[in-house]
Amino acid sequence: MSSKLRFSATALTIFICGSCFANSFAQTQIQGQVLISELRLAGEAGVEDEFVEIYNNTDSDIFVTATDQSAGWAVVVSFGQITGPLFIIPNGTRIPARGHFLGANENGYSLSAYPSGNPTGTKVPFGITPGPFATAIPNATWAFDIPENDLTVGLALFSTSNTISQDLGNRLDAFGMAKAPTLFREGAGFPSAPFNRTLVRDMRTLTGIPKDKDDNAADFLLLSDGGRTGSVSAGELLGAPGPENLSSPVTNVHPLKATLLDPVAGSNGPPNRERRPNVEPNANLGVLLIRRTIINKGSEPISRLRFRVVDVTGPGSENTCGSAVCADVRVLSSQDGEAGSPNIGVVTVRGLTLEQPPVQANGGGFNSSVSADSITLQTPLVPGASVNVEFKLGVMRTGAFRLLVNYEAQNFSVLTQPGARSRQISKN
Repeated sequence: MSSKLRFSATALTIFICGSCFANSFAQTQIQGQVLISELRLAGEAGVEDEFVEIYNNTDSDIFVTATDQSAGWAVVVSFGQITGPLFIIPNGTRIPARGHFLGANENGYSLSAYPSGNPTGTKVPFGITPGPFATAIPNATWAFDIPENDLTVGLALFSTSNTISQDLGNRLDAFGMAKAPTLFREGAGFPSAPFNRTLVRDMRTLTGIPKDKDDNAADFLLLSDGGRTGSVSAGELLGAPGPENLSSPVTNVHPLKATLLDPVAGSNGPPNRERRPNVEPNANLGVLLIRRTIINKGSEPISRLRFRVVDVTGPGSENTCGSAVCADVRVLSSQDGEAGSPNIGVVTVRGLTLEQPPVQANGGGFNSSVSADSITLQTPLVPGASVNVEFKLGVMRTGAFRLLVNYEAQNFSVLTQPGARSRQISKN
């Protein structure tokens, strides 16, 4: 079951229901169960700043098993007259429920410092001093450039690494440009992929499940960091890459519940929502603070908690509010502080940190993540406990706003593998 957190324009309401522990299974995968979820063909570090992210689109762990006697699953690239293997996901690899596997170019990938989950290699959380969060180091690599701005480029994930058997019957998923071979794209393909852009599956769904309509143009969003001006081109949205690997937090393992900071007070006013005139970078018209209480309703401690933006009104989404004018809001880091009301007194509220790299000079947008850094192996969110958090939005234009986020969390029962993430939605 997925979960949702909804911020609405008229009444800020929250509803979250989480699922329990994921199961494990090894079976023949079918199309739609494993997806190409995010990729970049060039980035800030140059033409080889590339990665491809694979997503387990089920509520159970998957143990990779090739459909034949080959070495595992294969991601294969095609461009021009060239077709060849990009990387292999070996047999026996465990991709957790709603988890990810990450491949990247070993010569140019620049996002190895982007945070993932618990520190890898840690055995127990007691009697030790764990390091910082693990990072998005690729689980597999390649060593050649995939051309950008080439409409013949296509990628396909096959359930076999045997090239003879890499056909439509063994294809699990594909992403390709408009002129890629049909085996290496879905539908008519994606129309373009300019330099330093990220392609990510559209998560603007009530279920929290990525779109998979077998149409690359409809299923993927094109994200830009906004460059020096903070503006984006037609068809683009302000956003950032967020590569996730086997150690990253995942979806639907722990049930988490969100409530208003003050359940008695109105959802549109203090302390649950507060408008301040503070002018700062990416907040020319002040800031909007949204406060929530996150409760661990599961039976295991949470040692990692962050929130990923899957929809927000801003550059590129100006005309998505019906007849209303859309606000332009940017996701920013918030600080630890206090808030209160006569109903709850004064309580501590934890800040959320906008995760980098890459540097998001124009503020966070689609696919950006903000981390509850107070939740760690040393200071976990134990069963039944709660943490108050504050989302901070910089206001660049007033109007109707919408914020949609997923929460990603992790337990420490298996510290080198992902633990938990459930679905939340926010809207305003």
